[in-house]
Amino acid sequence: MSSPRRLCPRCGSVVALQETYCRRCGADVHGGQESAPSDRYELTFRLIHVAAAVFASLMFVFARGSDLEFCGGGLFAIVLISLAVHYRRRPQYPVIKSRRRARRLKRKRVIVLAPVDGPPSGRSVRITGVVAWVAESRLDEIIVRSDSPVTTTAGDRSDLLALAPVESGEMFTTLLEVGRMSVGIWFLDPRFLSVRRINFRARRRLRPSLSLGRGVALLTDSRPKR
Repeated sequence: MSSPRRLCPRCGSVVALQETYCRRCGADVHGGQESAPSDRYELTFRLIHVAAAVFASLMFVFARGSDLEFCGGGLFAIVLISLAVHYRRRPQYPVIKSRRRARRLKRKRVIVLAPVDGPPSGRSVRITGVVAWVAESRLDEIIVRSDSPVTTTAGDRSDLLALAPVESGEMFTTLLEVGRMSVGIWFLDPRFLSVRRINFRARRRLRPSLSLGRGVALLTDSRPKR
């Protein structure tokens, strides 16, 4: 089985249990919580900018034909520029950029080497498939649709496998750049993607994901450079 993972509460990156700070965004992960002063600053910053944006909008709308209209438009532009600069200076921004780059993995072919009979056996099964879904939010995860269904010892069959990083601070840009990385592997219910696509006919009770342990993902899809 895969080793237990802890996620950074700020950016969602994998953090080793013995680490105090996230390698990606620098958040204090001791105890699994982000520092309170940072939360208060972020909330205050947003409230001030929302209030300024609302005030600038009212000036622009109700002061048509006067100098205040120009001032309202200028103030609103300053608020937008301030938000853009703040967004790019946030510690999470490099993580967000990396996750956006990881979207290039979609529809690429991969090979998953999943462990058999537990880690001590050293044996693995080779599963080939295509990346069908890439997480774009606060989680590093991809879903691979295998070329042929995988069958568990309990008799369950599915062609969907979820892969997630297991090394501290690692993201799927490693797989994109290097072509190989260690991953945790989970066996998914075949209706999982239907639910992700808001298919209401598939919103029945899904069986919990089964952990297949820690394996290796290899990127095989390569396109010639022009």
